[in-house]
Amino acid sequence: MSCMPSKHWLRRVMVQMCLLATALFSVGAAHAQTKIMPLGNSITEGTGSSNNAGFRYYLYNLLSNANVPFDFVGSLQDGTGFADTDHEGHSGFRAEQLDVTTYLNTYDPDYVLLEVGTNDISLNETATQVRDDIAAILDAIHAQDPAIKTFLSTVVPRKDSAARQTTTENLNALLATLVTAKAAAGQNVVLVDNAGRIMADANWEANLMADNLHPNDAGYELMAVEFYNAIQGLAPTVDDFFDDFNTGPLSANWTAHPGFQVQSNQLVNTSTVDAWNNHLAIPNVITNSNVLEFSYGSLSNEEGRYFTGAALLLNNATTNASGYLLLRNATSVRLFTIVDGVPGAAVATVNGSVTTPPQAGDKLRVEWRSDDAGHHFVVYLNDQLDAIIDDPAKLQGNYVTTYAGMMVHGNTTDGVDDFHLFKQIDNTPPAFVTNLSATNVTSATADLRWTAPGDDGNTGTARSYDLRYSTSNITESNFDSATQVSGLGNPKPAGSIETFTVGGLQSGTRYYFALKTVDEIGNKSSLSNVLTVTTTTLTLSVDSFNRPGPSLGTNWASDPRLQIINNEVQHTATIDIWTTAVYKLARNAQEVSITWGDNATVFGANFSGVLVMADSFSNAPNGYMIQHSNERVKTRLWHVQNGNLTTMIDEGNAFGPNTTAGSQMKVIVRKETNAHVFDVYINGIFDRTLSDPAKRENG
Repeated sequence: MSCMPSKHWLRRVMVQMCLLATALFSVGAAHAQTKIMPLGNSITEGTGSSNNAGFRYYLYNLLSNANVPFDFVGSLQDGTGFADTDHEGHSGFRAEQLDVTTYLNTYDPDYVLLEVGTNDISLNETATQVRDDIAAILDAIHAQDPAIKTFLSTVVPRKDSAARQTTTENLNALLATLVTAKAAAGQNVVLVDNAGRIMADANWEANLMADNLHPNDAGYELMAVEFYNAIQGLAPTVDDFFDDFNTGPLSANWTAHPGFQVQSNQLVNTSTVDAWNNHLAIPNVITNSNVLEFSYGSLSNEEGRYFTGAALLLNNATTNASGYLLLRNATSVRLFTIVDGVPGAAVATVNGSVTTPPQAGDKLRVEWRSDDAGHHFVVYLNDQLDAIIDDPAKLQGNYVTTYAGMMVHGNTTDGVDDFHLFKQIDNTPPAFVTNLSATNVTSATADLRWTAPGDDGNTGTARSYDLRYSTSNITESNFDSATQVSGLGNPKPAGSIETFTVGGLQSGTRYYFALKTVDEIGNKSSLSNVLTVTTTTLTLSVDSFNRPGPSLGTNWASDPRLQIINNEVQHTATIDIWTTAVYKLARNAQEVSITWGDNATVFGANFSGVLVMADSFSNAPNGYMIQHSNERVKTRLWHVQNGNLTTMIDEGNAFGPNTTAGSQMKVIVRKETNAHVFDVYINGIFDRTLSDPAKRENG
């Protein structure tokens, strides 16, 4: 970039400063100072800048040159070349380490400039975890004094790791949603997109960064301008935008390809170029919307409607924007990427549930949201649910500030009417579960049951559950420190019955269970009722076979060809045959283990296993046998009838090691509502879970 455009841009900012400074800071006495607390980590401190002050130095000059009465406050002092070096930027701190209440009590700021999250991601915390910690800071500030205004910065990009940069981008997208929700709930918070400003430079890594994590002077200067503009409220945006195109030419609120014209009170792409290229029309006064509606105009024909699409999650309001294109043809909804104003890869196609193709006058509505599982688009045609289409890979749309509009193919007979773009705010969390209960408890498992709440209270379908347990009582304050249960599926619609079996518990132990429910925005319910269960105590019974033999003895019901030889049980038959041995000293065993003797071979271990749920103390019982097949690298569940293996009920890849001399095989038996389930371990390593939904045996 040459010097002249850079100076022109800075001069324009300075003019806006002079016009707006008095209006913003005019509350109270004419010369009252606004106390500003820069709060965060080493980026707030200024690491990487030439004077160790970072953005604070440049922001000090911007505010001072605009004759703004202000005072930076905080317990730390860093930086040279300016008079006010106070701040609260703690090098190395994560979000959860900031003692916000103490800082606020001590310095009573009017504004807080918050930039934090880099160190959290360095310790491999997830985007959701960091978002939640930052949300706690916002809540603490609001609880201290609702009048304090927080300017939350997006997290500065980083160069040390592609994976951590991806987490940073995901976090910044979550922060945009968080700020929208908190502001709608009455909190005094705005988002400052410093990350987006830095990454707008295609060579930001070389031009704007001092090291892997910290900006250089040029990067910090950009941050100062972004903070200043946010403080002055320079961004002219709205939350709801509507255009029926009845007032003549396309207004300045649109950025559009020159082919877009208003004709007969409709938006029409008049270009005769038979292409998509850069045929975008984007409202430039609304950001971070999540609902777009339009009607197919009366000027459109069938082909034109099929080539009229919604442009979503765009990275800017220009005809070179990148994002997504969503189209509805005669039978299906199609999703494509947009890259630099041109449709790119096909993401997905979903058949529409509305059987009638779009007609002139029909209304298309798209709602979208993002989470860790991807970008999700819900499509309605004439207010009927038509399709749900997803991009789990998040190929586009990963920006803190996004735009949306229309994309229409050139050289078509098209028309768009009644365009509506807005932000739909969800501040209602799911209801909390009140009937968490246990239907069955064993020595190692607990079968849980509850009624599903909804997305909003007891309406709709929530996004996820957070189920945790502990050996001490669970409360709201210690819920996050309890052990989190993995493997829960997506919630069912409100009012449905949910069941889940928690395994891996210790016998004879009291456990406390509780859960929270989360919606797609991240709103989390209050704590459920706390369930207390005590696992059953195992009665251990062991036979080491350390006796002469050859008979297994009176404690066993076994085929006589199974004999004790050298303190180990061996099958002495000379023909290929499976035989059983049932231990008489244990009934209703919940856990059974065998250890192969020193003389066992891999082949021998391959053709032996654990018999469970036998229905009698006989050498011809009915039950189940679990076999770890070294030969097939499979673990199998067999049906045993009259002492014989008859049907292989279940089979799967073996994840444990091969069995041989000295190996131990353990089977944990779980009688669940929908199946008999068998968890298999080899030498303590999880091998396979097998099941019999038909519950053929109940011994």
